[in-house]
Amino acid sequence: MATLAPIRRSPPHMTAQASTWPRTARILDADGAYLSDVDALGLPRDGRLLLGAVGEPAALLDQCFGRGDRRVMLDLDDAPLTGWLETRWEGGHRVWWIELDE
Repeated sequence: MATLAPIRRSPPHMTAQASTWPRTARILDADGAYLSDVDALGLPRDGRLLLGAVGEPAALLDQCFGRGDRRVMLDLDDAPLTGWLETRWEGGHRVWWIELDE
């Protein structure tokens, strides 16, 4: 003989924090001085983090070409990442990315 028991369902809950992209981050020089706000376009792929909108492109250009120091820190949700700032002119606009340290 089978017995019937009620099924109790708990309310839905998140098991992992949802992330939306792009996310705003801050780029700092190797000494921790603020350079610019940027949009991180997604999770790093192949050691490279692509950047979208850059708040202060002149500051990043000065960092790369004026100071000749491409070493930067990226403050993304209070999780600092370090790497090398890279850029190139592509299709009528400037593309930015950071080659992350391992």
